[in-house]
Amino acid sequence: MFRSPQRRLCHARCRGEALEVKGLDRRTDGVLLPDAPEEPIWVIEVQGRDDANIYYRLLVELGLVGERHPGRVVRGLILFATPALDPRTEPWHGAARHPDAPLPPVSG
Repeated sequence: MFRSPQRRLCHARCRGEALEVKGLDRRTDGVLLPDAPEEPIWVIEVQGRDDANIYYRLLVELGLVGERHPGRVVRGLILFATPALDPRTEPWHGAARHPDAPLPPVSG
């Protein structure tokens, strides 16, 4: 079960898969697809290098996964290898601090 320090990400059984989105040639690092439709789908990016566009890339992936799974809640998670790799892109970085954020911060 995946957990963040603040809350549980998923309460139901789920499967993970890498996903290629037709037309944009995008591949996610991973997508958690819970079997229970009321549970959110999680798009996960693992970031081990500097990338000033990581928040924008994740937002595109969230939208594309949402199109593929209409009616489902889609949330994103970026796992930075070190805090220094977080480009702190606003407004996304600040929005991640909100209690109901679709992009919650996870510290190691």
